[in-house]
Amino acid sequence: MNQKPLLCPFCGKELILGEQRKYETLADHVCDPNREDYPLRNTYVCTCGDALNSFWDEWGAFYSSTFKYGEQITSAINSGARECDERHAKEDKLRKTAFGRTYLKIKREVSYLRYCFICKIKGYKTT
Repeated sequence: MNQKPLLCPFCGKELILGEQRKYETLADHVCDPNREDYPLRNTYVCTCGDALNSFWDEWGAFYSSTFKYGEQITSAINSGARECDERHAKEDKLRKTAFGRTYLKIKREVSYLRYCFICKIKGYKTT
């Protein structure tokens, strides 16, 4: 679990526990995209002007129906969601250069080979 407090990406203040809400997470959407009822979950909120009508989940993912998304990373600082967003932003920058595209391709191939090697050691089948 995250040891550091979640911080607002807009003002840097610590997020506070908000009301419980029913909402769909990315994991919910992947596992059961047709589900219509979700359990009550904790939300985290900030009182700054940029975060009005918005909240973050326990993993730091940002939810808003009014925020205009752009280049800015909106996931909470010190969160797992932020780590993923920053890694994707870095890869997007790399993808814009010929060297970067080659680097990412090699990196994916090495990851796949490592996965196959580990599976072979453990006796799993790979495709």
